[in-house]
Amino acid sequence: MKKSTEDFTEWHRRFAELFEALFSTGYLADYSVKPTHAVRYLPVGEVIEAIPTALPSDRLEDILDHYDKFSIATCQCRSSKKLLGEDCGRMIEVCTAFGDIAVWLANAGKATLASKQDVLEVKAAAEKEGLVTWMFNVSSDTRYNGSCSCCGCCCGALRTITQFNAPGMIAPPHFMPRFDNKTCVYCDKCVKVCPMGALSIVGEGDSRRLLHESVRCIGCGLCAVSYNKSAVAMREMEGYKESRGGWPRYALKNLPNTISNMRSVSAKRKAG
Repeated sequence: MKKSTEDFTEWHRRFAELFEALFSTGYLADYSVKPTHAVRYLPVGEVIEAIPTALPSDRLEDILDHYDKFSIATCQCRSSKKLLGEDCGRMIEVCTAFGDIAVWLANAGKATLASKQDVLEVKAAAEKEGLVTWMFNVSSDTRYNGSCSCCGCCCGALRTITQFNAPGMIAPPHFMPRFDNKTCVYCDKCVKVCPMGALSIVGEGDSRRLLHESVRCIGCGLCAVSYNKSAVAMREMEGYKESRGGWPRYALKNLPNTISNMRSVSAKRKAG
């Protein structure tokens, strides 16, 4: 994390090169065989306003009301890709921190102090570029929380799904899109904006239909605002459980699966 891309050096470029080589082995998939749900994704602002069952925890502005300290830094994932000449060209200064950690990052020269409005404006601009808001999967820990704006091609969390089919670190979404093939005109726009590659058009002529792979979907809602809104509606997932409590509660809840994953990785390395 840095204040801007101008702060990167040759050391950072080399680090990015080494990290990408490690990430490309798919090692993270082994650490999420049993889910830990460390992060979650919020529906984009435009679509969340149309959902009457949305919770305060679904709305970025309501989440930020719990904090009075904010900072903004570069997205680590797109920064790494940029240093390698492989980034998608979208916004990089979108990584935000809330609470005491925001001040610590600013004092360490890794971020720039900002206001709540600054954060909301950055997030709104990011959504217009087709990026989706990532949050730590805790409710309101006032000391440490954060968010970034992700793309399916650069983001490490999303790439665990798009490249390695390992969704364990991402919490199930509150809402999922439902598609009406009778009103769909198969314009392909929702397919193109989906950061997860969860949508495709199959068949030809009158047999065409939109295929939605729900196991890859993070419920961001970009498809619902892409073009033909009458063909897409966001629906609440049955059995959804809102994240509650801060980091201690999260750690206690997920410790068994975390330990199990680590033991499995250790056993595999010893055997290999």
